[in-house]
Amino acid sequence: LWFGIKNVGERNVLVFGLPGNPVSSLVCFELFVRPAIAALAGRGFAQRSSVRANLNHAYDYAGGRAACLPARLDDRGSEKSVGILPWQGSADLATLAQANGLVRLPTEKRRFKPGDMLDVLLI
Repeated sequence: LWFGIKNVGERNVLVFGLPGNPVSSLVCFELFVRPAIAALAGRGFAQRSSVRANLNHAYDYAGGRAACLPARLDDRGSEKSVGILPWQGSADLATLAQANGLVRLPTEKRRFKPGDMLDVLLI
């Protein structure tokens, strides 16, 4: 992701450079560009809605950087559950098309257990 401000006469124009891979581009758009557009449109700085949900399977996360992975949220009933979808990297549009959320993972390496609570960004 790249961000800059270009001076055009008396105006400052925001410039976003999004990654080339489609999943990365969507994630960066939702996290950074959409909130900036909302703020510029006078709606205030609004991030996408997110929910907390129980992970419905074990997941080993290699860590190293924060990540938002395609996931499927099931919100039937009083408890929400989420499954991280098996995907082939940030060019995997087929898996992204099955997702209705993005699970936010921390920078640290971690083994997640079924029932662990995770933040899910709704898409």
